Amino acid sequence: MSFGDEFQQMVYENVDWTDEDRNNAYLAMQQKYTIPADKDHNAYLIEGNDWKSNSHFVTIPFIISITDLLFQLLFNCIKS
Repeated sequence: MSFGDEFQQMVYENVDWTDEDRNNAYLAMQQKYTIPADKDHNAYLIEGNDWKSNSHFVTIPFIISITDLLFQLLFNCIKS
C-alpha cells in the first residue's frame, strides 16, 4: 500500500475524525514513508495541512482500486 492509499484508507475508515486528526494522520504517514522535508517554518505545512493540496484524496478516492475493479470486470468478460 502506498502513502496516499494508506492515508485515504485511514480517513475513510474514520469518518468522524476532525481536521486535526486527519492532519496528525498525514504527519504520521509522512514520517513513515518520506524523508524529512524543510517546511521553511511554514505553520500550514508543519501542522500537516499539505494533504489538502492533493484533491484526489477527497474527490476521487481509491482511483487505483476502481481501475483494478474495472480491469477484473473486463478480464472476466473476455474470459467467459
